[in-house]
Amino acid sequence: AIFSRRNSASGVAAARAVAKSLLAQDIWSSDLGLWRAFGQAEANAGNIKEAQKIFDAAMIAQISAFTAAQRKFAVSAGL
Repeated sequence: AIFSRRNSASGVAAARAVAKSLLAQDIWSSDLGLWRAFGQAEANAGNIKEAQKIFDAAMIAQISAFTAAQRKFAVSAGL
C-alpha cells in the first residue's frame, strides 16, 4: 500500500477508537501498556497535548485501580 497522509490519519483515528473502547472496559482500564501505546500513537501523530492528557489519565487510572484494590482487600479481610 502507498503511504499517504490520508491513510495515516485514518489509521490514527481507527487506533484511537480501539484504544478508547478498550480503556473504557474495567479489565483494560489500568493496563499501562495500552495507555502508553495510545499516548505514544498520539504523540507520533503530532498530537502532543492529547498525548499529555492520555498520560495524565493513565496516572489517574492507576491511582483509581490501586485504591479500588485496597478497598476490595479491606472488605475481604473484614477491616
